[in-house]
Amino acid sequence: MGSKKKAALHGLSKKERKALEKKAEALRAELAEREAAKAAKKGKKSKDEKPAKKGKSAKLAPVVAAESIETEALTVTPAAADAKAERKAKREAKAAKEGADESTPASKIAAAARAVIEGNSTPDAVADAEDSLAAALEANPGETIEEIQARVAARRQARADGVTEAEIQARVTKAKAARMPDAREGETEVEYQQRRLAEKKADKPVALAAAGEAVEAIRQAVEVVETETGREFAAGESVATDDFAKPSEAPRELEEGRNGYKIIQLDAAGKPDPRKVRQMTRVTTFVSNIDDETTLKKWDKRNVAEGLALDATSPESAGLVPKINELAHRRDVAIAKAIKADRKGRLGVGEVATLIADAEKVAKDAIDAIVEEAAELAGRSSKARAGTHLHALAEISDEKGIDEVRRMHEAGETILLAETGEEVPITATDLASIEAYDERMTRLGVKVIESEAVIVNDEMGYAGRLDRIIMVRLPELVIGKGTPGEYVRPADQRARRYVADIKSGRVDLGAGKIARQLAAYALGDLYDLETGERSRHSAVRDVALAFHLPQGAGICTVHPVDLKAGTTLLKLSAEVRRARNTGRKTIDTTVDIAGPASDEEAAE
Repeated sequence: MGSKKKAALHGLSKKERKALEKKAEALRAELAEREAAKAAKKGKKSKDEKPAKKGKSAKLAPVVAAESIETEALTVTPAAADAKAERKAKREAKAAKEGADESTPASKIAAAARAVIEGNSTPDAVADAEDSLAAALEANPGETIEEIQARVAARRQARADGVTEAEIQARVTKAKAARMPDAREGETEVEYQQRRLAEKKADKPVALAAAGEAVEAIRQAVEVVETETGREFAAGESVATDDFAKPSEAPRELEEGRNGYKIIQLDAAGKPDPRKVRQMTRVTTFVSNIDDETTLKKWDKRNVAEGLALDATSPESAGLVPKINELAHRRDVAIAKAIKADRKGRLGVGEVATLIADAEKVAKDAIDAIVEEAAELAGRSSKARAGTHLHALAEISDEKGIDEVRRMHEAGETILLAETGEEVPITATDLASIEAYDERMTRLGVKVIESEAVIVNDEMGYAGRLDRIIMVRLPELVIGKGTPGEYVRPADQRARRYVADIKSGRVDLGAGKIARQLAAYALGDLYDLETGERSRHSAVRDVALAFHLPQGAGICTVHPVDLKAGTTLLKLSAEVRRARNTGRKTIDTTVDIAGPASDEEAAE
């Protein structure tokens, strides 16, 4: 071929060269078929074969010439075409064998690399494409395109640094051996991963069966219990590791309604029915209806008065007192206008009563909100927040140990209060309180079984979240000291489960309420927030434990709580609630026995 023709051919675009190459391939295939047909017929012309139209040879000649030009320019020969088809078949077979997916990063890079290698590219482009192709073929099934590209860049850098192809292949082989330490001979990486997964699935039932046999064989567990008299051993049913509480796991919150928690109800067969949801009263609300609240009400009034005084003298005053004056003034004006309009006959019969009630309700709701704001300004909830703070530190101590609390204190870390979003620092007194708590837990040999578990009682209709279910072996105790029900409780022969609660306020003033609260937890069932399933926690029902961490004292004391008396008081709370509900219905306001007869009665 002349140099002018070759130069003209190289001036074609890539798309035009591909089209010409495709046409050349078709012509070569047609010529090969003709040659095969001639050889089979041994030079005899078939009678059925239609003669070629006149002028066809003339048309074919330029195309064949063009084919020879294209072949020479692109160096594509029949042998090269066969080799190309063979390579393509091998690639398709390998892709089918390894489950290759055209949408994977590896397949995309491989396809792009082959297109460059098999085309008319420069030596540098071919080398880069070979790197991409090799990286794609070495890719793991879950490897991302960024990871493949990183390995391509590494190969190119190695080549630029003078590393030979043999050294690069040695590195690749070493890396693959590290990923497949126990690979079988001739096993691809995909086959290796599939085999390992199948082996893991096969081994899992065997391990579970072995564990089950071990549990059945042992049946009993011996625990070391540290008591005030020394170390003792207690035997009992073993408790699975998964049964112990993990305080760090944030428990799912109970869904709250207007009057309590929303709880999935049980059907007639005793199974949870997600279609039926009932609001159950909070435990703390359920047990607080028989206490003498005189002291509490006085304390609350003092908080309101202090809050209003603080606001009035503060440079950043919210103007609470002027707001109350404005609300009261508007209420009185609205009532006066309603009465005046009624006297002048501008209102319908009974309309004035509605207007007065509306004005009073608007003022009442707004002033109630101001009262709450004033009480909070005086620090009414500060003690409750401090108690939450100590609860959180106690959970960290139970889960990670007292050393973690010490580390947090030394590092100046804080505790986030979920209720307010406030970051509270860990003071030296807080640390002393938790150290005292940990010392008591260790001395008694306490093990936490449940933490922040949800409890429901379907019969009484309450729900709540308890602090702890613990396992401990208690010594001999005098329960109900100084009451008619006083008795001596013998020492436990083995560790048992108890309801435990952490208190940071005064336990002497609220002893009865605490006893009712812990009795409610002891009489309740564990509630699964996801499924609504109930289960027994197996805690004893005669005694509970109160861990008292007085705020700012840096100490901890552990007190027994008489649950027998608490249960009696809890039932009394339930009776009072029923009595109040009955009392609301003692007057039937829907009936007026002296009123005018209804239309039906008049018709009779």
